[in-house]
Amino acid sequence: GVTAYQQAMALGGFYASSFTSTEYVSRIYRGISLDGYYPLNVFNRVEASIGYQGVADDLVSMDLFYGRTRVLEKGDRYHWVQGSLQMVHDSAVYFFPGPIGGARWRASVSQSIGDLDATTVTLDFRKYITLNRRGAIALRTMTGNIITDGPSNIQYFRIGGPLTLHGAGWGSMWGTNLAVQNVEVRYPLLPFLPVQWDVLSAALFADAGAVWDNGEKPLWEDVTADTDRNAQLVNTAIGAVGAGVRANLGWITIFLDYSVPTNFKGDFGRGFIQFAIGQIF
Repeated sequence: GVTAYQQAMALGGFYASSFTSTEYVSRIYRGISLDGYYPLNVFNRVEASIGYQGVADDLVSMDLFYGRTRVLEKGDRYHWVQGSLQMVHDSAVYFFPGPIGGARWRASVSQSIGDLDATTVTLDFRKYITLNRRGAIALRTMTGNIITDGPSNIQYFRIGGPLTLHGAGWGSMWGTNLAVQNVEVRYPLLPFLPVQWDVLSAALFADAGAVWDNGEKPLWEDVTADTDRNAQLVNTAIGAVGAGVRANLGWITIFLDYSVPTNFKGDFGRGFIQFAIGQIF
């Protein structure tokens, strides 16, 4: 198959240039790849891809009244070719709320050549333990490392939010090394109704994760009631406990979670609600 994408984001601070406009650094990732897979048996397959990726940084001005943007100054441009090889296992057993048994894992290695020379290795392992036929304990471990001599602010892991790590703001943690552990207990929100209603489920969760740069060590974040959950965190570890409700719509799940940040040393931050639409792990 063929995959093409474009992702835009705002980097750094916003610079107020007037009462009617503001300036910020815009980063756009673009890429296209050729993808293939080969099944080894019922549960295992090999995947491979090769493609082009590029990054463009620009200083942009946005009109605060009309939302229009214009480029004030073109910034750096990076281009590279990336190939990847992945081993995938999937023996998960699915029910209305999502996976309730079996396991899934993906081990990946990729190499980038060009303006960005980097080797990336990742592992995503998931295990599901069935509870009373309709619920499950879901476990996920994610690890990764990026070895690069190029700009460290171009290719990195970025996590935070209900889909990766509760207790942190969306994409607020980033670095070239990754370690995340998620534990969830899932059960039907309305267990007294027929199983078709199990698309609505409740969850209790506990997360812990760290992201750090090569040559550094992650330190547990000091968590207090005044901690800014959207602060950008580098070389940091943080955890969270909480509860939530989910609506599983097949390939897409709607999340509404209440998370309390913690460093698992007896310190807790102010709880907050996070909403997300994505895939349940």
